[in-house]
Amino acid sequence: MNEICVLMSSYNGEHYIRAQIDSILRQKSCRIHLHVRDDGSSDHTVDILKEYENKGVLTLHQGPNLGPAFSFLQLLKETPGFPWYAWADQDDIWFENKLSDGINHLKALDVPALCYANAELIDSQGHPMGIRVYRKYHPVKKNTIACVGAMLGCTMVFNHHLAKCIQQYDLPKRIRMHDYYLAQVCLACGGQILYSDTVCMGYRQHEKNVVGMKSGKLSALNQRIHDMLVIRDPSVADHAKEICRIYQTCMNKENKKLFDQIAHYKDSFINRLVLLKLFNGKDVSYSMRLKYRVMILLGRL
Repeated sequence: MNEICVLMSSYNGEHYIRAQIDSILRQKSCRIHLHVRDDGSSDHTVDILKEYENKGVLTLHQGPNLGPAFSFLQLLKETPGFPWYAWADQDDIWFENKLSDGINHLKALDVPALCYANAELIDSQGHPMGIRVYRKYHPVKKNTIACVGAMLGCTMVFNHHLAKCIQQYDLPKRIRMHDYYLAQVCLACGGQILYSDTVCMGYRQHEKNVVGMKSGKLSALNQRIHDMLVIRDPSVADHAKEICRIYQTCMNKENKKLFDQIAHYKDSFINRLVLLKLFNGKDVSYSMRLKYRVMILLGRL
């Protein structure tokens, strides 16, 4: 039986959190240690979590509002000692083999490693929408992950080697999201990132998603145009600067060069062209590749 620590950050999630917790507890071939950090909810989320805590099926952590990225990382800091870990959003539905499949992909690796998987979109009522997150086989390459991420954190399973890379070092000061940061840390520390095309969960789409997907073509187009024009803060460069600051002693020469190029890509147009060549982007869809290339040239990645 695989012991795994499932980390969830909750915030005003009363509508969907019961269904998500129940789906986590139904996982096969795993002994679940569910730790939930509530990030300052003002609805009945904490009351629901206390019900489950009283049943002995989760451990509740509470603290000030940090936002999802730092709430998740803080929770990982507070839960050392497990062989396997997984992120969990508060509003999805997990399939019963989600965790065991991820662990099986990683068992042979004795380095920092994570496995991410495919998912299907479900609507606010939990009904399948007939859309997979990754339409085609999607093994994202190292440079794309370092530059843009392109992975769904709630599908990730990762090992204790990677968890320790977060737990034993300082937390970053400025990052966008915890899952992108974790993937960057994995690469910086010489780890491996694997992909499973198995659909492991229902990724719920509703009006309160912190991060979601646009299912209609017009909505997706509008979102991509918005992404290209908005100034991101923190930026991808900020992420890379934090990696360089915290993990410089862990990185080999090649990784130091990669993250330094990302950290300083906005400093000049020449640097942007260098990153554009580095990114390549052939492992993502044409429309996403075009979006990211424009964002690099505009300095808005």
